[in-house]
Amino acid sequence: MLNWYGNPTVKHCRFFANAALNGGAGLCSELGGNIVIDSCIFDNNFSDGAGGGIYISGGSLKSIDCTFQKNSAQWTGGGVYLLHGFFTFENCTFRHNSAYKGGGLHNYARFGVGVTLNGCIFTANTAGHSGGGMYNNDESKAILNHCIFSGNSAKIYGGGIFTQTRNVVLTLNHCTLVANRAGRSAGGMFNAKCELMLSNNIFWANTDQEGTIESSQIFQSPYSDNPRINYCCVQGWTGRFGGMGNIDAGPLFVDLGYWDSNSTPADANDDFWIEGDYHLLTGSPCIDAGDPNYITEPDETDLDGNPRVQDGDNDGIPVVDMGAYEFACSYIGDFDGQCDVDMVDYAIFILAWLTEDGDAGYNPDCDISIPADNSIDMLDLAVFVKYWLTGK
Repeated sequence: MLNWYGNPTVKHCRFFANAALNGGAGLCSELGGNIVIDSCIFDNNFSDGAGGGIYISGGSLKSIDCTFQKNSAQWTGGGVYLLHGFFTFENCTFRHNSAYKGGGLHNYARFGVGVTLNGCIFTANTAGHSGGGMYNNDESKAILNHCIFSGNSAKIYGGGIFTQTRNVVLTLNHCTLVANRAGRSAGGMFNAKCELMLSNNIFWANTDQEGTIESSQIFQSPYSDNPRINYCCVQGWTGRFGGMGNIDAGPLFVDLGYWDSNSTPADANDDFWIEGDYHLLTGSPCIDAGDPNYITEPDETDLDGNPRVQDGDNDGIPVVDMGAYEFACSYIGDFDGQCDVDMVDYAIFILAWLTEDGDAGYNPDCDISIPADNSIDMLDLAVFVKYWLTGK
């Protein structure tokens, strides 16, 4: 699809196995125009230049609930290439895209414009040089909220994100960068001469030739201004960047993704990524560990669409969590709402034992049989026993 100056809205379309010599094998838009793409799939498109899936120069783009997968570009922006405009991606997924730079997305802009990513997932994208997940350049601005970068890789720098030149402004809020890797430096994030602001994020298990130390998670060029990092969980955190509320403690994900060696541990080129689950488990040090003064936007939610600030540790004081997901415990049999099933819940259950709807002691919360039958009996006890001591 080629767009010049137009303002199209594209919904529920699939752009598959297209090819272009220069850019935008799936969608190419130049010379302005305002584009909306909604619930579309860009799959297996190839550009000999930039932007395997999409190439946009000027104007604006709003992408909602779209998937960019297995697209590639010979040069840059395997999934998407953005140039000099106003761009927004909401609830989009970038996976298995590849390019020399910016496997998932390349953001290049002047005059202080750029891209905003809300609730997006970048996974298993690759770069032959830098920016496996995302590459930012020139004077662009990039704001990332509630996003996940997992299992992205770059042969040289910035497995998750690579940012270059002093005038780039990069802001990450409530993001999780996990198990990305780079052949040389910064498995998580490489920042060269940019202004960096990080709040309420998790950087964990990102690797480079130095292992999983602090600079493997966040590499800051000596030519850059000191980053502003607050209330983040950073593996190997030394404190040299300053800031408030930063920790180095295992985040306790439900399931940490990993690289499978494909039975050739000496050859990383044929490794493949096994995705994980980056929700937080009970007891995670990232629960209620974010900025205590954080003020949510109207109707702000986490990556799951759940309310952003909850009292995850049940101390009576709701505080935002670190990372893309807000912890909200929900266990069958947890009648007192304390994120576990224990003797207190048992006492509540016993008070309702052998009652039915309409009885004085009946408690509908204890009717946990499947399906519920408006009575508290052996069927409910069987379910309660199944979840006994969950969360302990």
